[in-house]
Amino acid sequence: EPIKILKKKYLYKKIELTKNLNEKLKSGQKGAILEIIDKNKLFAEFYDKKGKQIELNNELVFEIGINQFKLKK
Repeated sequence: EPIKILKKKYLYKKIELTKNLNEKLKSGQKGAILEIIDKNKLFAEFYDKKGKQIELNNELVFEIGINQFKLKK
């Protein structure tokens, strides 16, 4: 199952944006994958330089595309 494979590969892993998501979440922003929606979309949370979770428009979790981030080691 493709979703099961994606969950194993990405779920709860640390990521870094490779493309700007909006005016606050820009390329290089660090975060973590929280949920796999489908093979193209995920939900992630992001952190500022102090490790505090970023909130934007009362949202803590953001939808991102599978091609908008890279895994961090």
